Amino acid sequence: MLKMGVRFFCLAAVLFFSYTSLASSFLNKKKQGASGDKEQIVKIEKDWLQNLHKRSLLDEILAPDFIHVVSQGAFLTKAQHINWAVKHAEPKGYKQKFDTLFVRIYGIIAIASGIVETFNQNDVSIRKSAFTDVFLKQNGRWQVINAQENLIPLKWQIKVR
Repeated sequence: MLKMGVRFFCLAAVLFFSYTSLASSFLNKKKQGASGDKEQIVKIEKDWLQNLHKRSLLDEILAPDFIHVVSQGAFLTKAQHINWAVKHAEPKGYKQKFDTLFVRIYGIIAIASGIVETFNQNDVSIRKSAFTDVFLKQNGRWQVINAQENLIPLKWQIKVR
């Protein structure tokens, strides 16, 4: 009877430690995956910001059912967004950079939120806008499914850090 109890205890211990080891390994892989996903989203956001008016890049990163909510109260489809962006490039010498960029991953959904600052050819800040982009990962690839941006009026601009 005692032998049976010792065997049961040993078996239970082996199963317990195997389970905890597997669970720990799985959680570490999930964390590593989320970190890699976050880096991918940041890269896409940076590429997008540097190529706002480039049709081929926009076609690649925007999902077929992409919707862009703009501050004028309109909802642009992917085709409408790309056509507008290509026709309305910033004047030569203007550049944009992230003032703030936050990325959160929720499985196959990612949300990027931040503030973009625009500078004129004299390197003077002329505008800031707040944005939120929603990404969906399909077939191992992240694409933007929704975007919204709002101009921040100069009198409301504050620096929070």
